[in-house]
Amino acid sequence: MVGANADLAVVAEKQRLGAAMLRAAGLDAWLIVSPDGADPAIPLIVPGTPVMRRGFFLLTADGRCRGAVATIDDVEFKRIGGIETIGFFEDDQAALAGLLRDVRWTSGRVAVNVDAHDPAWGGLTHGRYRWAEAVAAAVDARIAFEPARAHLLPLRATKNAEELRRIRAAAALVTRVLDEVRPHFRAGVSEREISARMLERMRAHGVSPSFGDPIVGFGGLGYTTHRDAGERAAAPGDQLMIDFGVTVEGFTSDISRTFYFLRPGETEAPPEVQAIFATHRRALEAAFGRMRPGALAWEVDAAARSLVKAAGYDEFEHALGHQIGRMAHDGGTLLAPRLPRFGAMPEGRLCAGEVYTLEPTLITRDGLVCQREEEVLITNGDPEVLTTPQDRVGVIPPG
Repeated sequence: MVGANADLAVVAEKQRLGAAMLRAAGLDAWLIVSPDGADPAIPLIVPGTPVMRRGFFLLTADGRCRGAVATIDDVEFKRIGGIETIGFFEDDQAALAGLLRDVRWTSGRVAVNVDAHDPAWGGLTHGRYRWAEAVAAAVDARIAFEPARAHLLPLRATKNAEELRRIRAAAALVTRVLDEVRPHFRAGVSEREISARMLERMRAHGVSPSFGDPIVGFGGLGYTTHRDAGERAAAPGDQLMIDFGVTVEGFTSDISRTFYFLRPGETEAPPEVQAIFATHRRALEAAFGRMRPGALAWEVDAAARSLVKAAGYDEFEHALGHQIGRMAHDGGTLLAPRLPRFGAMPEGRLCAGEVYTLEPTLITRDGLVCQREEEVLITNGDPEVLTTPQDRVGVIPPG
């Protein structure tokens, strides 16, 4: 099932599940207040089209899904179907109030798209939140807003069969793009040239990057941050770090890979480069071995983190991995340490149907780096690696 029909089927299933979750939590409705441009939650219950202007979407506990959108968007919504919409031009306050008046209120509790730590569930600005809250209070004094993430998290995190098909396709294509570009890796090529080649191959396959232009960096310690590719040219003895993904039918991939430019006379990477990669591989294996339904996310992170530290490397200063789906960083449970900056995201338990990346970064004090990122599907049995794993340091011949 592909195209518009698949989108309608996915959205219809999410609408049914969302309504059931609302009923189970004792909520009357889920309200998405979108600014100009789409809120990250909209594709869960709205099929096939971006929201170009501000709009409002309301899923009620009885399963009805309706929207109030700008008239310029309404034509497209009606063409695609899958949701009831009304168009407005002048008065967005009246449009939102009209949606809310058509609800049979019992508890008055409404889930909304705000969250302190999770951007996938926090697309509503503070000012717009206060505005919508005032509109709702004028409609019915019983209406009270609360964060949607606490009640609806599995709606985004747990992927159904069609969503997984698309994620698998994105995982396969990202490897294919890398394989097609690899013959252009050579001493003297610039970071920007490699990035441009990768973008050209994405266009040839009819897809786009999942989170911006490919991150391409040569060298060691100074070249591991997320930044634009530059004009620096590769030299023998350099490392090459690549981090990129593609979007296929609305779903994403995200991988990192490490290569080494051989010096004249070398046939393989030096022992120190192989050693850091071997430690990185063991760290991924330690985390992978804990990725079962019910596992606490912070414990999965700790399995890799403790191995890295025990091997004598500095602790990596980021989460071990994130969920992937409609966005490369798809929110939800996070494989991260229990630190205030991550809020409650590391406290979640893994569930079958979720897809995570695993991506520790190892750095030595003399500048060696290893970056490798794989995608893992949580199943009811053993976890499944969706990407084609990098099992050794990629070497690039001189000349």
